[in-house]
Amino acid sequence: MRVLVIDNFDSFTFNLVHLLESYPTVQCTVMKNNAIDWNALMHANALVLSPGPGIPEEAGDLMRCIDLLKDKLPILGICLGMQALGQYFGAQLVNLKQVFHGIARPVYTTDNSEIVFNGCSSPFMAGRYHSWGLAPDSVKAPLQITALDQQGLVMGIRHMHLNICGLQFHPESVLSPQGKHILHNWIRYNEH
Repeated sequence: MRVLVIDNFDSFTFNLVHLLESYPTVQCTVMKNNAIDWNALMHANALVLSPGPGIPEEAGDLMRCIDLLKDKLPILGICLGMQALGQYFGAQLVNLKQVFHGIARPVYTTDNSEIVFNGCSSPFMAGRYHSWGLAPDSVKAPLQITALDQQGLVMGIRHMHLNICGLQFHPESVLSPQGKHILHNWIRYNEH
């Protein structure tokens, strides 16, 4: 499975790639969000939007990637990647009162049928590194919330009709003990 990872200039990107490639059939290609080989996009089997600093509008061609590939490839957005997916489909981004940087907190699944959380306990602990998030009341169709934290902040989303999902937490973090399982669930579901 050829996975294209859009690197949003995050220090965790290569941890993420390492974890994805721990699945035997996955080969990752990494492209910076400001240096995308548009022809190479069409050779990928799946797309991962990495974490990164700032907000989606400041992340190079991240939003353009979503626009071009939303109905062509499975997409997984992590942290900034999830925020970009949320914004693209109409959710609002908010600057959080509490900053989460290197903090493990419980995540509660809201949808037992969500593939990425198959086999995970609820709650499960997950590493968080963010100061922005999606406003929960702004996440509406075609998106649905698949996970929340204790305060009701959005930790997971899924598109109702397209093969698109997002995680606010970092599955590749050492603070996310079930992170590898979550990523492997996504890969297994999308493997052809």
